[in-house]
Amino acid sequence: MTDQAVRSALAAVDVAYTEPVRARRLAARAAAEAGGDPEPIAIAERALGMARTATGELTAAEAHFRAAIVHADRAGLGFRAGEARGSIAYLLALTGRSAEALREIARAEPALHGVPHARLLMQRALVHFEAGRFAAAADGYGEALADLGRVGGDAVLEADIRNNRSTALIRLHDWQGAEDDLARAEALYDAAGHLGKTAPIYHNRGLAAAVRGDVPAALAAFDEAADRYRRSGRDPNQLPVDRAEILLSVLLVAEARRAADDAVGHYAAQRNAIDLVQARVVLARAALLAGDRTTAAAEALLARRAAQRQQRPAWAALAGYLAFRAAPAGPAAIRAGRRVATALVAAGWLVEAVDTRLLVARAALDLGRPAVARRELAVVRGLATGRHRTAELRARVHHAQGLLHLAEGDPAAAERALRAGLRVLDDFRAAE
Repeated sequence: MTDQAVRSALAAVDVAYTEPVRARRLAARAAAEAGGDPEPIAIAERALGMARTATGELTAAEAHFRAAIVHADRAGLGFRAGEARGSIAYLLALTGRSAEALREIARAEPALHGVPHARLLMQRALVHFEAGRFAAAADGYGEALADLGRVGGDAVLEADIRNNRSTALIRLHDWQGAEDDLARAEALYDAAGHLGKTAPIYHNRGLAAAVRGDVPAALAAFDEAADRYRRSGRDPNQLPVDRAEILLSVLLVAEARRAADDAVGHYAAQRNAIDLVQARVVLARAALLAGDRTTAAAEALLARRAAQRQQRPAWAALAGYLAFRAAPAGPAAIRAGRRVATALVAAGWLVEAVDTRLLVARAALDLGRPAVARRELAVVRGLATGRHRTAELRARVHHAQGLLHLAEGDPAAAERALRAGLRVLDDFRAAE
């Protein structure tokens, strides 16, 4: 009966991220069949943690993962404890605890060998990716591939690693490297008969086209991905919200809003609280561009509260920024805006932080408080210097300077500042 319990628990692990409700049933069956054996119980707890992660119940997920580690450690099952530590690392990365995630992976590494060790290295690269360290992620996926090759290979895991690496290479603008990985991953999935796993290949091709600015190619790739998700019976993951973001990037606001609204409905019906946060953020942005501040504020506040519950400060900060933009201007905007800007800087959303400071400066000028506006301008300059001195940020500094010149009754100086900002953007576009 113990062998059957292990099989049931492993089956729960296999479907935990794609079919979390089924995974919970299989895990419950494994626990009932375990007869007190710690191995199937540890595996079942890991499966429950993965399933709770899939539905956004991250506090409960963490409790299950830690229970899996405790059961495995107490029984001397180092391999099962290592697997659970690899799984909890992804959750810790999602909640902004990448350093803790890397410590769990370091603790797991001595216990894992062969293909599971290569999978752990892939999980470490995922942690780097979630933390925005795209070069480290790409290097980590390369290390995982090399490790997998040394132990004889595994076609499906190789495809998983390459598919994941393509997303890091896309962020690094290595288009050829990303396409090479995607082509190899697609061939491996096809050979293994995994139609459902080829859907993310086209999803990632769409993301690459979007980053290159080729929106028609991106939407065509997304259509192919959607068809493959549908034919394989797999969930489309982030495809609905990615489609909405691409439409919004080219200011097809009405279409983007419909797509974002559909994404919110889709994730809410799934009880997928993780992706629901991002969908609500995109819907709030679309509503703002459409002039619907009421919807924008409502969606942004729902997203912020959910992100706070999930311990995801970066998404909470971004949602707070949108809620601030949707709120009416007034004396309270100065203090509120400063709080929002501080959270944005801590989360790495520097462009949004500068925009918030500009809104605060504008509110101060409207209230006849130019000294406050000057202080905000000084902060903006500080954010746009050194390694953060991107074209977007430098253009915003000129914008801020222009606002201040206008408030001081010097329209000629204001025009010079604004023209300087436009030159920065023109030079940036010419260099692309």
